[in-house]
Amino acid sequence: MRAPDDRIKAFFNSLLNVGFTDITAPIDGRAGRILVQPGNLVKANDTGALLTINQIAPIYVTFAIPGDAVARVRAAKAADKLTVRVGGDGLSAPTEGAVAFVDNAVDPATNTVKLRARFGNTDERLWPGQFVKVALNLRSDADAITVPDAAVKSGPEASYVFVVDAGVAHQRDVVAGRSVDGRTLIASGLHAGQTVVVDGQSRLADGARVRVVDAAASGAADGSPP
Repeated sequence: MRAPDDRIKAFFNSLLNVGFTDITAPIDGRAGRILVQPGNLVKANDTGALLTINQIAPIYVTFAIPGDAVARVRAAKAADKLTVRVGGDGLSAPTEGAVAFVDNAVDPATNTVKLRARFGNTDERLWPGQFVKVALNLRSDADAITVPDAAVKSGPEASYVFVVDAGVAHQRDVVAGRSVDGRTLIASGLHAGQTVVVDGQSRLADGARVRVVDAAASGAADGSPP
């Protein structure tokens, strides 16, 4: 009298097979075009995808840096000072994220190291497959003095800028640091609140009288003096 046992076994096997018809996505994301339609022939162990799901939030951006920059990047990451931003066409403003992965080897063909950054992307501004511009920030300088890149000129002995005081231009030697987003860090030689010339320096001499015109209004250069 094994018939009832066989029927029970068959019943549970049927339940198991029915359970296989419920397909649950392993990740949250946005589904693409359905690739299998009613009436299509499918078989067991078929490797064809039903559809593709791309994770949107969070999203990851992969990029590369020069091999000789790895030590500085790792030091900034260890000190919790490393931030990453992405921008590009279609993005109204840069989006900030965090470096999640630094590869363990330099690619000898390109002398670069791959990095991976994570972005919350809750507003879905970033999209899978999109090309973006990546900027790494290794340090922040509080109360730094910056000027538009166009204000800094190279002299025979030092970099210099023209400072305007009471309608008179004065040449000032400065120690210029790095340039970020069109602005140059001034390590010494200027103080906050001074007005600098961003166009026409070749026609100026120390002590020349000038008329101040707002750079944004004249189109001479982006940004404002410190």
